[in-house]
Amino acid sequence: MGTTLEEFVNEEPEEHLKLLRYFYLKWPFFKMVISKAEMTLAKVDIQMAEHYVHELSKTDKVRCERVFEQIANEYYLTRNLVLSIADHKRLLDGDPVLQQSVRLRNGTIVPLGFLQVSLLKRLRECGNHCNVWYYPLSLQ
Repeated sequence: MGTTLEEFVNEEPEEHLKLLRYFYLKWPFFKMVISKAEMTLAKVDIQMAEHYVHELSKTDKVRCERVFEQIANEYYLTRNLVLSIADHKRLLDGDPVLQQSVRLRNGTIVPLGFLQVSLLKRLRECGNHCNVWYYPLSLQ
């Protein structure tokens, strides 16, 4: 989404950004698209995604890191353009209740992500030698 918006804005930066802001204010469909993108971006924890890549991509680490870098770049590009179009300083500034809800949600999801990475690493290290049904539940 970010790359497409950037290409459009770069054709005539001031005019096209002004047009996208106008669409955001006046066209319910466009506002919904930007708002849904904004909510999705707010739920993303790019640092957690990077942790997954660094900890779980052992066989082809270089290629996985390259793909992650492209994803992260697109995330930041999209986030910056969505913030600019919506005229927000932070994601979901236009909906403080949703902003707080996502913040609370992310606070519970992130620890689960670290736990999942740890358990997946242990399971992979164990290979076929451990009981898949019991070992992942062990936190030793």
